[in-house]
Amino acid sequence: MLQVFPVLYLVAVMAVGLSYRRRMTDEATFFLARRSGNVLMLTGSLLATILGSFGVLGISGLAYRMGFVAGWYLWGGVVGLAVLGFWGIGRLKITDVYTLPELLGRTYGRPVRVISAALIVFAWLSIVAAQLIAAGKIVHFLGEASGWQIAAWGVRPFVAGVAVVFIAYTCLGGQHSILRTDLFQAVLLVAALAALLAAGFARPEPLAAVDPALMRFPFSDSMTPMKWLALMLTFGVPFLVGPDIYSRLFSGRSASTGRISVLLAAGLMIPIVLAVVLGGMLARGILGGGATDCDTILLQSASLILSPIWGGLLVAALLAAVMSSADTCLLTISTLVSRDLLGALNLRRGEGASIVVQARWIVLVAGLASLAVALYNPSIVKALMVCYKLYSPAVLCPFLAILLWPGRKFPAWTGAAAVLLGGGTAGLGLILQSEALQLAAFGVSALPIAAGLPWSALQKPNVTQST
Repeated sequence: MLQVFPVLYLVAVMAVGLSYRRRMTDEATFFLARRSGNVLMLTGSLLATILGSFGVLGISGLAYRMGFVAGWYLWGGVVGLAVLGFWGIGRLKITDVYTLPELLGRTYGRPVRVISAALIVFAWLSIVAAQLIAAGKIVHFLGEASGWQIAAWGVRPFVAGVAVVFIAYTCLGGQHSILRTDLFQAVLLVAALAALLAAGFARPEPLAAVDPALMRFPFSDSMTPMKWLALMLTFGVPFLVGPDIYSRLFSGRSASTGRISVLLAAGLMIPIVLAVVLGGMLARGILGGGATDCDTILLQSASLILSPIWGGLLVAALLAAVMSSADTCLLTISTLVSRDLLGALNLRRGEGASIVVQARWIVLVAGLASLAVALYNPSIVKALMVCYKLYSPAVLCPFLAILLWPGRKFPAWTGAAAVLLGGGTAGLGLILQSEALQLAAFGVSALPIAAGLPWSALQKPNVTQST
């Protein structure tokens, strides 16, 4: 029974991709679903994208080790979404834009558009890798629970197998199929989490067996105020200025549709993340403190307390959560390479269907590159940490300048220096394992923007480049 629901789910999403394959006749359809997303579609897609490998498997594993404070890894994202919904979207012109670097390029010029696109492509390969790792671990766990003799295989063969499905699905249906399956994926995940919590709390020992130190909030021994600040910046910024979040906004019918969807997603994330954290802490009470693979503790506890039907639904829901993030990130990378790297550098050839063919090849190459990253470093949390810690300091200050001074054009050198200095300082902090240096990267990135403010008033408006 465990295998039935995941197999049915994978067959269903491939069928959706195939049904939209012939409709992908131009880049507006493939990349943005012709901006047809309504509030329900965008809200469901935002939730499904956010609640990927890290949002469910990663956070539950952190909660198993750290307790309630693990929720800050995503509650910081709630703050980012709230700022975007209440303040950011109203100050941005998003109705005729395809990508976040294109939006940055309108203020800072072509160099920043290209640099930021290259940074995102490089960083987001790690996010796709994290989804592949998670899906591989889920399928591997499913096989072991079903009695397959695969212990000696390890996770890597399953990571490679699910990569084929993810890449094929994204290539076939583009944004249309993603928007139309994400809502179902989000609902399925919430239902499975609710069943797991209900079964866990029905047992006598769940949270009573948990170390009281893990119940501390908002700070604890493993979450100092300094680490909390670093987390709020590192994990909050991608929700305020993340390319996958904006790919949803650009696919909406209007700016107001995007605003409502972002605020709904922010509100719904609070209880959903709480459910994930409680699931991880329940697993601590059910399994004890000796779990060897924290990424699969939800599955380990579910195998003990859920019926085969609900256990199979949970496996399908976790696969859905992972797939919804992977396909969004792959399509984001394809859009950026096609429009912001090849397009901005005048290297694209052809139009219409030929652009879609090119985009599909980019998805394939990006998927294989992410697979290589996943096989090299099969850790969900580490893959996400590297990505966000490089990305957030590089883009926050240039983006805040756009919100604070809407319509003002900055000299190109200010944006380029901010991105490079912020990302470079953060990278050095990662190498030296210095949290102070990683926090300093945000301030370093602000210096070129501040220096360029007097010059920005003299800048002539940038002409939007057609691609």
